[in-house]
Amino acid sequence: MLRGYNEAFNRHWTEGYVAFFTDDGQKMGNHGKDGFYTGHKSIGDQLGLIFLFYPDIALKNINVTGLEVKADTATVQCKYTAVSEKRQYSEHITEYMELVKVDGMWKISKTDLVT
Repeated sequence: MLRGYNEAFNRHWTEGYVAFFTDDGQKMGNHGKDGFYTGHKSIGDQLGLIFLFYPDIALKNINVTGLEVKADTATVQCKYTAVSEKRQYSEHITEYMELVKVDGMWKISKTDLVT
């Protein structure tokens, strides 16, 4: 699931990326200080703007640094670097995810990207 989520981002496949979220999933930056988005449309619109501004952005050096599973919920911590050579941008990010099982598949209910 995590591999597919990151691959969708790196392929700039917005529909595939938002499909990893629950219908009311939440995505925020720096605990909500840098944006707070709820639902597929809002998350997809925000991601589309990122891809527009950083046309070559990709996630590199992805490492799962924490994982805890309890029945149908899980928390995941990942560290990676977001890179755009065209914009001369490189930033280390820690992503904190809360997952739930929906119809037997893991989905992101909440994620926080912290720089």
